[in-house]
Amino acid sequence: MEPQRLVGFEALARWLHPVRGAISPGVFIALAEETGCIGAVTAWAIDEAVRQLTAWRRQGPHLDDLVMHVNVSGKDLAQPHLVPHVRTVLQRHRLPARMLTLEITESTLMEQRERALSSLTDLRDLGVKLGIDDFGTGYSSLAYLSTLPFDCLKIDRSFVIGMHKSPQNVEIVRAVLLLGRSLNKLVIAEGIETHDQLRRLKQLGVPVGQGYWLARPLPPSAVQELLFAPNVAPV
Repeated sequence: MEPQRLVGFEALARWLHPVRGAISPGVFIALAEETGCIGAVTAWAIDEAVRQLTAWRRQGPHLDDLVMHVNVSGKDLAQPHLVPHVRTVLQRHRLPARMLTLEITESTLMEQRERALSSLTDLRDLGVKLGIDDFGTGYSSLAYLSTLPFDCLKIDRSFVIGMHKSPQNVEIVRAVLLLGRSLNKLVIAEGIETHDQLRRLKQLGVPVGQGYWLARPLPPSAVQELLFAPNVAPV
C-alpha cells in the first residue's frame, strides 16, 4: 500500500460566542437559513476558504495539488448570485477552479434538484468540482444520479462507524465504492475515527478518507505543521 498523504481540506464553520462559548453549526447554520442569512455566510466561507488555500499552496511546489471542499446549502444553489460570486473569488485569489469542490448533502439535493440543476451545471462549466455529502442517507434515484454533474461521493460517517457492528454496513460501503467507480466518481469516506476503520476502508479500496483519526478540525494557524509533515506509513 502507498503511504498516506495529505490531499486537501474541508472548510468547517465554527462560532465561538464571547458569552455562550462554542455554538454548534447545527444551531447557527439552521438559524442562518431560517433568517435568510445563509447566503452571506456561504459567500464568506467560500471567499475565506479559497484565500486560505491559495496562501498554503504558495508555500511550496509540493502543495500545488491541495484541494478545498466547502459545503453549500440547497438555498444557496437556488440563488442567482452564487455562480458569479464563485467566479469572482477564484479570479481574485487566482486559484484554479478545479481545486475547489462544493458539496451538498444528498437529501438536500433531492429536495432542491430541479432548482439546483442550473447552478450545478454552471459551476461545473466554470471548472469547479462538485460533491454529494452524506451519500447513502437520502433517497436519490440512481437514474437521476447518473445525470448529475458531480465529481465525488462521500460515504456517510454512520456507515463507516458502523462497519464493526454490522456486515451490512461493510457491504453498503463496498456498494457505494463500486457505484462511484462505475460512474467515474471519486469516493471519499468520512467519519474515520479508529485505526481499524481506516484499515478496513483501505482493504475495500476506498482511496480518500477524512475523520478524527487522520486529523481533527484545526484552525488555520495550526495547519502549518501538517503541510510539511512527512507521509505517514501505510496501514
